[in-house]
Amino acid sequence: MDACGMRMVDPERVAVVRAALPTPEHVDGLAEVFALLSDPGRLRLLMSLLEAGELCVCAIWPRRVG
Repeated sequence: MDACGMRMVDPERVAVVRAALPTPEHVDGLAEVFALLSDPGRLRLLMSLLEAGELCVCAIWPRRVG
């Protein structure tokens, strides 16, 4: 689909949305952050810290048994 089938455009709402959009540089920075969070290990670490606050690395580092 190359074109929008809806022809009802609210120019005022479009202007408000466009004015609120972040800069391309800001979007690039956010994309980098989300890319970092896409790693399961990093996401687990962040979630652990958000849940518990400050933690010693020994408390969250996986222990090997054997």
